[in-house]
Amino acid sequence: MRIEADDPSKKQPKKEEFNPVKSEKRSFKSEIAKMKSMGFKDGWEYFWSYYKVPVFVIIGVIAIVISITMSVIRNSRPFIVQVHVYNNYLSDNADVDSLEKEFAAYEDMSLKDYQISFNLTEYLDFSGSDEASYTSMMKVMAMAAAHDLDVLGGNTAFVNYYGVGEEDNTLFADLEETLPPAFFQYLKEQDRILYLSRTDEAGKVLGQYAAAIDVSDTRIVNKNCLLGTPCYLGIAVNTSRLQTSIDFLEWIFDYQ
Repeated sequence: MRIEADDPSKKQPKKEEFNPVKSEKRSFKSEIAKMKSMGFKDGWEYFWSYYKVPVFVIIGVIAIVISITMSVIRNSRPFIVQVHVYNNYLSDNADVDSLEKEFAAYEDMSLKDYQISFNLTEYLDFSGSDEASYTSMMKVMAMAAAHDLDVLGGNTAFVNYYGVGEEDNTLFADLEETLPPAFFQYLKEQDRILYLSRTDEAGKVLGQYAAAIDVSDTRIVNKNCLLGTPCYLGIAVNTSRLQTSIDFLEWIFDYQ
């Protein structure tokens, strides 16, 4: 049998590989020129082999910057109102986002320019045994100090805890002095007003004031939203958005 040696002239040329040398001085311009000389496929493989990690890092940084920027823009919008309801629970089909949009429309304000916060299911255990509840209690006081509480309330335990005591130490405004007289009379005639005690430093009762409203069977306490009754809401004594707080209470009663 005859064996013939390969004809060197018929050998396929070996594809040139570009392997960057560590000591090689590379620049953006030289790398672009190198990839162009390699053709699209080989240039892309070269780029992906040596620059995919920096690309992922850059994309990740851009995504983080965009996320932070959008968050800052959203959070910088002024509030229409902040509503905090404690110790209640939502129906499975409750749509809080729709409620926020409806109230924004009622106020003729766009949620592109403003924001609303309906926190309807926060929980406080006044026994003090729950760390999360203690944190929430501190949060309530911090929001009050920052004038960020507008409408607040919840079950009987909540309104008694923050509504009974010395005038300077309670969080609820006197609704008889705060609400429009006609609206207050409307609520009074429906027996909706919850009166709580004012006391002195020793705990002696000095009198009562209109602290909160029973909002059962209203726009936010019904079979499709908050289910716990009785549920009481009042206006924070130092709210910075008094008119929209009043508007909110009128809105949940469909008061005209």
